[in-house]
Amino acid sequence: MLPAGTSLTDLFEACGQELLILGEPGSGKTTMLLKLATEAITRAEQDPTLPIPVIFNLSAWAETCPPLAEWLVEE
Repeated sequence: MLPAGTSLTDLFEACGQELLILGEPGSGKTTMLLKLATEAITRAEQDPTLPIPVIFNLSAWAETCPPLAEWLVEE
């Protein structure tokens, strides 16, 4: 259990840099994802050894379902 007020980035780090965000439509999943990505970019700008996040819209992949690795390269 994490203490109240734990930042999203700290939560992400505590979860081994793996986080599944679930919720009803309109509950803020995308906003939370974008906030996490923004924080990660800010950190990567200060430390070039950190990875830079990339966000993909998987609904675009689902339209044609090519091999995922090929689709990621195309995107």
